[in-house]
Formats: sequence, C-alpha cells, structure tokens
Amino acid sequence: MQLQLTVPEVPSGRVPVLCIPACAGRLRVEALGLVLEPSWTERRVLLDASVANPGGALELRVEAVEDDPFGGFLPAIEVPPRGLWQGCWWESIEGVGFARRPSLRWRDGQLSLRTELLFASDAIMASASTAVEVRIDGVSMQAAGPGKWTARDSQGVLAWQPEDPRLQYAEVELLLDGVCVASESLPIACSEVRAVGEQLQLNGEAFRVQGLLHWGYYPDLLGPDPAPDVLRAEIGKMQARGFNLLKACLWLPPHRFLDVCDEMGMAVWIEYPRWAHPLAGNVAAYRDFVEHDAAHPCVVLRTLTCENDAVDAAAVDQVFAWIEEAVPGAVVNDNSAWLDCNHRPAFWDEHPYLHAAQWPFYLERTARALADRPSKPLILGETMAFDALEDNWSREAAVRLRRRQIEQLRAVFPHAGYVACAARDIPQSPLGLQDQDGVWKTPVESWAWQKEALTTPRKPSAAMPWELALGDGKEFGVPKGVVALSDLSVTTPPTAKGARYFHHATPRRGAWRCPEHTFWCPVAAFDAVVAEELGDLRDALFEDLMSGRGLLPPPADQARVLVAARDVHDRSGAEQQQPFLFVAKWQGQPLLVSSLRIDHAPGRAFHRALLERFAVEGETWIDGLVELAPIAQQERVLLEGPWRLWGAGVRGGEQLIRPETMLVNAGANAVQGWVEAEAEITVPSDWTGPIWLRAEAIGDGFELYLDEQLVHTHGRPGFTWDAGRDVPCEIELGSHLKPGQPQHWRIRTKDHRGAGAMIGPLSLLRAPEAAWIY
Repeated sequence: MQLQLTVPEVPSGRVPVLCIPACAGRLRVEALGLVLEPSWTERRVLLDASVANPGGALELRVEAVEDDPFGGFLPAIEVPPRGLWQGCWWESIEGVGFARRPSLRWRDGQLSLRTELLFASDAIMASASTAVEVRIDGVSMQAAGPGKWTARDSQGVLAWQPEDPRLQYAEVELLLDGVCVASESLPIACSEVRAVGEQLQLNGEAFRVQGLLHWGYYPDLLGPDPAPDVLRAEIGKMQARGFNLLKACLWLPPHRFLDVCDEMGMAVWIEYPRWAHPLAGNVAAYRDFVEHDAAHPCVVLRTLTCENDAVDAAAVDQVFAWIEEAVPGAVVNDNSAWLDCNHRPAFWDEHPYLHAAQWPFYLERTARALADRPSKPLILGETMAFDALEDNWSREAAVRLRRRQIEQLRAVFPHAGYVACAARDIPQSPLGLQDQDGVWKTPVESWAWQKEALTTPRKPSAAMPWELALGDGKEFGVPKGVVALSDLSVTTPPTAKGARYFHHATPRRGAWRCPEHTFWCPVAAFDAVVAEELGDLRDALFEDLMSGRGLLPPPADQARVLVAARDVHDRSGAEQQQPFLFVAKWQGQPLLVSSLRIDHAPGRAFHRALLERFAVEGETWIDGLVELAPIAQQERVLLEGPWRLWGAGVRGGEQLIRPETMLVNAGANAVQGWVEAEAEITVPSDWTGPIWLRAEAIGDGFELYLDEQLVHTHGRPGFTWDAGRDVPCEIELGSHLKPGQPQHWRIRTKDHRGAGAMIGPLSLLRAPEAAWIY
C-alpha cells in the first residue's frame, strides 16, 4: 500500500505535523527515515522543512507484518485492520505541540495531565524546562515529570456513572514563552473502580457486569472504527437489552469509539491485543496502550492477554507499574482465562463454553474451587455462546439458553459478572446477537429479563449413575410390541411380525457409538416424524434432554435422522449434523436409536411418548430406507477405567472417573486448567502389530505417557486456545505397547472451557476406526 501526500502550506512560524491515529502494518516514510511498526495508538510526526517544500510530495508505504505479536484476534478470522485504517491528516505546531492526545484524570482532589510533547526544533526542546507551561481552565499546572502535570482541584469533579454519564470538560492550553501555542478541550476522566470482596464496585457502588464480547468486527471497514452515529445506535441497542459493559476482546478501541462509550455510559473492559504470543520480551507497546485508554473513564477493567500459557512475571510487573502510574488503583489482571492463571489477580476470571447438561456441574466445581481462595469478584470473561441461525426459533432459543445459564450462575454466585459471546457473527461462527450485517437477531423484548435482578435458582438434574448407562429401557417401561436392545452386535432373530426395536446408546460394548458432543452452540434440526413432539421438544432438547452425547452419523440411505444438532463449528468449515435420534430398518424391522437422557423424568416421559407412537407408526417411518448394513464391528478394547483423575482442579484433589460425560461422572471430571489421569491397562496378549488408540475428546489438548515415556501430544497444550478440542484423533501405539503386560498410562490434559478433562470414550483398535458400534 502506497500513498502520495501533498505537503501543506502552513502559516509562518509553524511546522507541519503528520497525524497517524493507527497503522496496521509497517509504515515507511523514506524522506523522514521513519519506520513505524504496527500500532493501535496515535502518532504525530514532525515534518522537517528540509525534507519537502509546501506543495511537494511525501510518499508513505505500508508493508504487511507477518505474525505481529500485537495483532490480536482479528487476523485469526481474516479481517485484520488494514493499513492506515483511520486515515491520516495534517496539522501544524508553533514551537511545541502535543505528540498525542493528552489524558486528564481527577482523583482525590487532584487533576493529572499526561501526554508527550513534540518540539519544532532541538533548541526549543533544550529550553523546554523553563519555556513550556500548561494551564487548565486558565490555571497553571505544576510539572510532575516528563509529560506529566498536576493541579489541585478543591471543587471536585462529578464521577462518571453508567446511569448518568455526564462528562465535565476542561480547556487545556500549552504555552511557550507565555504564549498559547496549542489547546485541547478534554473530558475529565473521573471514575474509581475497586474489587471489594466478591463485589466489583464503581464509585463506591456495586457494579455487576452484564457484558457483551466484542471483537471489533466491522467487515465493511478497514478497521474497528465505525462512525460515531453508527456506534451510538449499536451501543444503544446493547443497553436496551440490559448489557452494561462491552469487552473489547484483543483489540484497542480508537479514541472516538471510547468517546462514544464515555458519552453513553457504556463501561468497557479492554483486553490488550496480545494473543497467541508469549507475554514476554519487549512489551513497551503496552505503555502506549495504557496512555491511550487512560483518557477514558468508561474503561473499568483491563487484561493484558487472553488464554495465554506463556506469561513472564517480570514483564507483567512492568506493565502493571505503567498502569498504576497512569491510572492509580486500576483493576487489572494479566490474563483473561481461568483460575490459577494470573500472576497477580485482582478478580477471578473463567471462560466456560458449555451446554446446559454441563453447566450445573461447572458451577459446583467453581464454587468448590473458590472456597479456598481469597474473596474476589468472579467475572466470566467469555461465556454463554450459542449459535443462532436464520430461523426465529434458534434465535429465541439462544436467548433462553443464555438466560438459563445466567440464572443458574446468579443462584450460586449472586455478585458474579459475565461477558456473553458475542456482539456480532463472524464468518466462522453465527454466535452473535447481531448477524454479520449488524442486524439484531431478536427484539429488545426478548432481553427484558436481563434488566432485572436474576436470582431464581435452578437445581441441576440428578446425575446419571453408571448402572443406568445400560439403557435397555426397563427403567421407564417400553410399550407393548417394542423390544429394547442393549447390544446391537448380537444378531437377534426377529420376534413376531411387526416388532419394533429400541436401542439407547451409551459407551459400552455392542452399543451404537455416541461420543460426547462437545459443541457449545447447538441449533436443532427435526424430521417431520416427530412433528407432534416439537412444541415441547424444541424448548426441552438442549435444556433438559441432552446428555452431551451425539450419535455417530449413520449412512444417509440407511437411516432417517429424527432429531439432530446443526453444528457449524466443524473444523472443515462445513455445517455438520450431530444426531441424537434416528430410525433405521434392521433385520427387516424398524429400529429406533437414541442418545437423549433417560435417567430423569423429562427424558423418560419423552421416550415413552415417542415409543408409543413408534409402536404404531414405526413401519411408515422407515419407508424408502434400505436395510441397515451389517453393523460395522472390529476388535476393540474400551479403556473404561476407572481412571484416577487428580490435580488442583479436581474435587478433593482426586477422583475415580470414566472417560464419559459430566452426567455419568456426577461432575467429577468438571475441571479447568491442567489435570492428569492415570490407569493400569493390559492389552490382550494376542494383539500384535499395529494398535491404534482412538480418543474422541480429551480436554483441549493432551500429552500421553506410557510407562512415563511421552509418546504423543495432541493439539497444542502450551498454546493459547483449544486447538485439540472437537478433533478426535487416532494414534498408532504398537511400538510402545506390551501385549499381555500391565502398563501405566498417564494423560496430562488441559481444559480451557471447563467442559471436562476426560469425556472420551477411549478405545484401542487393531485397525483404524471403521466401526459403527463399540
């Protein structure tokens, strides 16, 4: 990208200044010998008269910078800021001027002004200590160090409040030899944020965060900088839905964005754009970031990075010192991630991305984990993500599911805050409250509840005991004419003509494969066969009936999927269906397979009603289907355990679990952070040659040790996000196994979402996976 700028005419005695509010890339100005690295903050560059005459040309060239450590999240979704995304323009100074917009703050009766100065010549800079003066509303300020001035203000300043965001302005003048050479009208930032026990307080009053995650995604713009009127409309619609905070996730909003937030009373949590890079080494850019946002009272929380495993304590201490200098008493964490992840936490932060069946167990785990920690506010920095596609039901369902999780959160943690995902759809995911064009998916009325205090408790449903995992249907009674099958690998001769078969799938020998479905943004798809149940099922499916398991998709010509989740987060980028219920022709008779819950009253009632219809209509449900092929089967050892799960995040420090759902494990595998699982496993003595381990879902990444030798790493356990989640893997282990001999297996896993460290299942296979059943 190249730009030709014409050097402007300026009045006698003044010097041109090139103003660059932000640059995405490396900016070169050869005539000035200037190279500016990527920056989210303002630069004002002096143009020496010897470089170019008025009317002459000045060439700017912006080059792409690969792997910018301060690029933030937008490059990951292929919409990074581009070039000079806020443009550039000319100003001029007379002797001395402001090198960036000053920040003016009031605290404890004192006004503090911070900026940098730009000098027209070395001679003026040399005499600056005596020649430069700063006045505020006509009163001289006292120099307090390079770029710092203070003044007493006994009258006081009105504190900025979201409910009444009136701002007071002051006229700041810069004088050289007693003559005013520059002036700016600045808002006075006055807000005090404190963490007091479990409460976050703003100006001494409890402030409960009801936030919305914002990636700065504006696909039609060069960068995250909508026009103020456009932004006012967007923020107004957020506030009308009960949101009181916007989390700028891994980007730094420009001044005019934050000006609108100041004006409208929208609190802001700034998460500085350091992602997928260690927080270490040269972190000087943070100082510019802090000086930039210190001018705005709306900025109430700050975090230095996101889900980052590589954080250097010395670098954090340096950035904290800069923040304390610019914004004394600021509430800041070095990492927005999960418990035990911060160097010096001011509040507890978690990022749970969970479906309804997992959420109550996550809350129990978090309550237990916080019981032994100092009392601090709990603020879920990313959470409650649910897809909402083009149909109105899924859009309203996404609101209901968020409400359910918020109500349950408030029942356990009355003062807790949350930041829901997300403000707008991105190309890879429709999890926004707005679509990619910025159109709100549901009306304001759908969110009226969020403006009220939410304290209605919701008790988690009883966990599914392991013995109920057999699922033969006896516990709820199958209707006459329906035969419950627990083992599909056994050839069952047909019973009387017209018999129907029912099979409840769980990870056990002979069952249809049903790995834990780890999606966090489900949208339902229903076949017309279950039309009569839709009224109840639509609302109950993801709230009460889902166990977490999804059925392995059957062949399309051999089965009819009746209920499924439309999963749009598949790694391939294509939409997938995750079946929960299907019907097929098996041995000439109808077969109904389900992975929905049968361990509680809603699940039993649903299956009983469905099977009563199936007993009468089952033959018509399989019209047009070909016979289900002989169910694929292969030699397999299910590594059911129990496994010893241990670590700081495990209930009691240690639990026995199966590689299964939170329901089956009664929440024992609801962990977050690093944990380990171990078991003694003996491979059949007659197994020789290649042997594969099939792992459906273990945390967000894991390391596998056999007899304490590291043999495999899945995902990127030391990285900053869940690169291994939702990616089943097959690992050839033949050379590491000793058939017939017990071996010690240890799996070191990390869970980012709180979705369970071992939610398997795990299997050993003689050949790569090709089976429909366990």
